[in-house]
Amino acid sequence: MQLHIHQILGAILGLYVWTLYARSVNDVPGAISEKRSLDVEDTDTSPDLQQRNASMLFPRVDEDPSSSPCDSVCVYTGPVSTGQKRSLVESDPRTSLWKRLFDFWPDENDVKGRDTFMVVGCNGLKAGEEIIPDDTQDKAKSKGESTAVSSLLQNSAFKFGMQQIYGCTMLFIVSHQRVYLGHFWEGQNFDRSTNVNADQSFQVQVINFLRRDYTTSTGKQQPALQQFAADFPAASTFAVILTKDKGSDPDNPTNQVLYPAKITAMAAEVSRLLGNLPIHDGVVPQGEAFQVGQVSTATYVATRKDKDGGQTALDTTAAGHMLFEYDPQGVGKRRQEQRAWRILWQRSQIMADQWT
Repeated sequence: MQLHIHQILGAILGLYVWTLYARSVNDVPGAISEKRSLDVEDTDTSPDLQQRNASMLFPRVDEDPSSSPCDSVCVYTGPVSTGQKRSLVESDPRTSLWKRLFDFWPDENDVKGRDTFMVVGCNGLKAGEEIIPDDTQDKAKSKGESTAVSSLLQNSAFKFGMQQIYGCTMLFIVSHQRVYLGHFWEGQNFDRSTNVNADQSFQVQVINFLRRDYTTSTGKQQPALQQFAADFPAASTFAVILTKDKGSDPDNPTNQVLYPAKITAMAAEVSRLLGNLPIHDGVVPQGEAFQVGQVSTATYVATRKDKDGGQTALDTTAAGHMLFEYDPQGVGKRRQEQRAWRILWQRSQIMADQWT
């Protein structure tokens, strides 16, 4: 059988018309894809939306994220592991929110999942996100040089973090406007047994450090807390000093500060710089919530790197790891009406806040 040119052309034209018709079917209301996008202009009238969105942003530590009633674009295949974290569909060109939602925080019983989450998160910190930059750590430690980071909480998601913390003191100050995070070496600034000049170093590297900008021996500019005081109104400010506990059993902290005089002086200075913010009386026990509008102190039992397995624990588990994460949107009826931040320390979420 012979095919003439006009027959061949007719067949090609027919195939083209059929293709156009097939594509048009997907554009009619009755042929919507099951995969929903998260356009920031979309609304959702589901009665449990607020609860579902809050769960996506701050999953309860006692719930299994895999059981959360997520939208069809929500992908969760188990506890967080290397290379496998909860994400939203990235292929949809209208889905820009996936970059802003926090990763799921594994269930409290998933110890390995939380260890992996913290190790991967801290190892993945980029330049400017490390509170103790790798390129300055050795020299800063030898000189006892403190380091800090600060940023306004605006319209871009970001994170900060640090690791290998096994005795040093940390300062967390967060409001609805700004975050300020500091790290202060134990051996050089607090412990007289390792540094006979620890008292003088404490005055320079802690008290004076908070009062005015400091430039490290490697030329890194460190921000002083004092210049940001106006960004920390009492109504939304959490201020926490996390310092070494007297005890040595991580499961049974004494809730007693190892360096009481210096921590008292540090808390007084933070209070003064923040407009005489009230100081919480005593130490906040592990597991209890910190109060807004106060300078609080909490303790942690340090992992001894000189003990058997100590350095391995600091390298491969959540021990000594800390992450701060800020998300400008991701909760609320229109999925952009609430901002949120959280602080993860070792295997716990110790602080969090969200607001419109």
